[in-house]
Amino acid sequence: MVGKSHLAIGLGIEAVNRGYRVLFLTVQDLVQELYATLADGSTAQKLKAILAHDLIILDELGYLKMDATASDYLFQLVAKAYERRSLIVTSNLEFQEWGALFDSRPPRRRCSTGCCITPTSSPSRARAIGCAAGWCRPNPATYGKRRRRPPPYGRGAEGREGPPRRSRYLPGHDCGIFVAKSAVFQVAIDNADDAGSKSVLVELARDAVRIANDGAPFSEADVESICRVGRSGKKATDYIGYLGVGCKSVFLFCDSPRIVSGCYRFAFDRQYWPQPEKVPWQITPVWLERAPEWTKELSSYTTFFELPFREGNRADVAARLAEEMKPDSLSGRVLLFLRHVEELVLQDRLRGARRVVRRRRAEPGEAGPGLYEQYEIQEERDGDASRERWVVFRATVRVPEAVRSDPETRQWERHEVSAREIAVAFALDETGQLRPVHGTAHTGVFSFLPLKEVPSGLSFLVHGDFLTGPGRESLRRDARWNRWMAGELFRFIAERVAPALLEHQRWRYAAAAMLYPGAGGPHVINDELLRPLRRYVEERPLLVSADGSLVTAAQAMRIPNWDAGWLQVLGVERLEAAFPGKRALHRLTLLPPVPVMEGPFVNSRNWPWAMEQLVEARAKEQDVELFRALYRELGRYSEGTIRSAPWFSARLVLTEDGSLVSASAAYWAEHGPPALRGRRRVHPGLWADPECAGFLEFLGCRVLTAQQVREWQLGDSLDQVAQAWATMPESERVEWTGRLFRLWREGVLDGGRLGFLTVRCRDGRWRSPREVFFGEAYAPEHRLEALAARGLLRVEPEAMPLLSEAYLAAGGGGEVSEWRRFFQALGVNRRLEDERLREAFAERVAEAVLVRYERSRGRQPERVPRSQERGYDFESGGRRIELKGRSRPDPPIDLTRTQYQALSDEAHYVYVVADALSHPVLYVLRGPKLLGLLPEPTFRYAEWRGLVEDRYVSLEEEGDAGHAESS
Repeated sequence: MVGKSHLAIGLGIEAVNRGYRVLFLTVQDLVQELYATLADGSTAQKLKAILAHDLIILDELGYLKMDATASDYLFQLVAKAYERRSLIVTSNLEFQEWGALFDSRPPRRRCSTGCCITPTSSPSRARAIGCAAGWCRPNPATYGKRRRRPPPYGRGAEGREGPPRRSRYLPGHDCGIFVAKSAVFQVAIDNADDAGSKSVLVELARDAVRIANDGAPFSEADVESICRVGRSGKKATDYIGYLGVGCKSVFLFCDSPRIVSGCYRFAFDRQYWPQPEKVPWQITPVWLERAPEWTKELSSYTTFFELPFREGNRADVAARLAEEMKPDSLSGRVLLFLRHVEELVLQDRLRGARRVVRRRRAEPGEAGPGLYEQYEIQEERDGDASRERWVVFRATVRVPEAVRSDPETRQWERHEVSAREIAVAFALDETGQLRPVHGTAHTGVFSFLPLKEVPSGLSFLVHGDFLTGPGRESLRRDARWNRWMAGELFRFIAERVAPALLEHQRWRYAAAAMLYPGAGGPHVINDELLRPLRRYVEERPLLVSADGSLVTAAQAMRIPNWDAGWLQVLGVERLEAAFPGKRALHRLTLLPPVPVMEGPFVNSRNWPWAMEQLVEARAKEQDVELFRALYRELGRYSEGTIRSAPWFSARLVLTEDGSLVSASAAYWAEHGPPALRGRRRVHPGLWADPECAGFLEFLGCRVLTAQQVREWQLGDSLDQVAQAWATMPESERVEWTGRLFRLWREGVLDGGRLGFLTVRCRDGRWRSPREVFFGEAYAPEHRLEALAARGLLRVEPEAMPLLSEAYLAAGGGGEVSEWRRFFQALGVNRRLEDERLREAFAERVAEAVLVRYERSRGRQPERVPRSQERGYDFESGGRRIELKGRSRPDPPIDLTRTQYQALSDEAHYVYVVADALSHPVLYVLRGPKLLGLLPEPTFRYAEWRGLVEDRYVSLEEEGDAGHAESS
């Protein structure tokens, strides 16, 4: 039949479209995946995962013949799917031929002598193979011939030759089901510890890895155990490596591992068998005639492993294993949690590197026997020596019945375990203080060996018998056992470790910081250990306060600088009184990353809220000593630093009434009221200190004489003056204006506060300053009075009221320029800021100056009608004159288009009167010359100044007569 797989796939797609879960795989892939589960004992989980699908499609049944193990697996899958799941099987064989695909041998039986009897091709003929040890040394070319072999378990033992037995845990062909290469060293240490070894040697050569330990030699049970896959002879209650899967990882890179221990010496040799793909050579040992020579040089060791690298990739394997031997991968910290191993010797002959790591017991713990132990991990590396000090807390916890009865616990053979040891290890620095563990070598979770795939976020190490994956590098994340183990670690830390740390005279200061975990770890560790531990540290009193008592993070207040001089003067008791409910932390206390109030401190860049709160509280107590110490400390900064500091304008000046103000709102006088013109008087106890007085004055504190105090006090009565101003006699108004002028000049007042004032004019009337102009007595910039007096500015007196000179005559001191600025601040001459009024006055002055100039030349100017249409304003003695009057001394000439076109007339002139309101000067320019200057109707002063033909100054200090200057 053609199209079987296509049809099955089509049915699968249709099932998916209808919402069903579908799994498609070949029978060969199914068998391989189930074989792979033998390495970690997860066959049941794999079958469960497959059966989680609604439709299972098995393709290409009959492509390969299946052995007994594969047949068993397929039968289990079909049986479990029966009437529960839909199953589609495709095959190119007739149904009658299916029986030939499966192994038809009867079930194995075990006889009373412990032999495994397996029928061969002839049902009547049987061969006994593999006695109790499960290994032999047959001749593969002469199956069926009797011969003697070396005794497997000592002299005199007899065995039977024949084909090797097939393990009931491993299929009959070579398959890569073992764990990572990195498990080799871990398992070597693991098994050495189980054997009671004190020392482990690992030597990496170019062609092999050699491992030795000084533990108990192999027993018969050990040999039987190492010939198994998926099960171990070790009991979960007694050993670390009871799972028995890690040692098979050597077959990833080695085809002939050799083992020498006690009276045993054997190998698992792929090349020994003519058809290794049909022989389970990985679990079929071959006797060695002699031990390798290198083992004889190590007389202090009892068990040896030699692992030659497979041909073709020796360099790659050696490089990978060399990386695994480095401290980042194989940390000496594993010795902390092993029961017996105290020395690791790691020799890398490829790089000429040598590491020796030793564990030494330090002095016993101070908190009582059995609670914790201190160790020193010493490491020698290529001539350099280093050491790490550790404190390890241990406890034995009972396993609850609910955890023991969990199906996954039973599957992992923990159901017989009634108690387990857990441990927590903290690193110590040279002073004996706790220190966090950092660096790539840090793996916070140990299951006898570090779980490299579990970055914990912890600053310390934890150890528990966690259920792990192959090679013990990662957690079985959803196992109930693991959740219980992580929870027990948390309870152990909270109930026993933390109290012990807090009782220790040195460790108590770092306890909270060490216990608080960061982010990381799988959800099992996160849920059961990290999160509860975070809450514990955040909520429980674990922080040491200044008086030695313990407080929570919510009660704590961190002091950034205990050495500040002002803090030494203040003391802890008065400091805490300023912050009710808060306790200052001890200077040695290390903080975890939890919210803690930051206490008061000050420097050139900071003036925090807590400092404001402190000085506010101490000001109410008139704590002069504190403020004196504070000013002395701040005054030591440079002037530039002080000006840029945030407290330069802060409220830090203590006044005599106990209030706080900024320096700009404070003053000092020997005698003065508490408050004066919005400033408060500095506390006398502070000003008596010259260093403090100089600092406050630099900040901006005003120092007043007795006269200035009186003047300022007058300023304080300004509101009363404003209310009485309208009814006040004229002479008194003039006198008060003089007083206010002095206060303004001294900076006590600004013009904005004197809006109620009116000023006296020459005509005797009082007007708003904004309506009034300066007379000549005030030497103003715009000399309106002089222009009007000489007839150059014709304005009605009512339209230009002039300020009276009575203020200058009334006394009060001050230069005329100061009086002028004072009245300008009040608004005098403000009208001239209006450009339209200013230029209107300038045009009037310009016209009067033109008339005088023309008459002085014997001509009679006349204004022409419709000047905008003609392009000029006056006609005089044959001249056509365009007049421009401006208040600026260097004005530009702006012409309209008509005026610009009129410039071509030889009789056309442009008269410019510059600085018309101060010192008017008339400039005479001929039109055609301007026309040739630029083809634009606008001419800057610098451009037309050189074309002036005549210049007329109309206002002289000595008299009215003007004079002309020819250019």
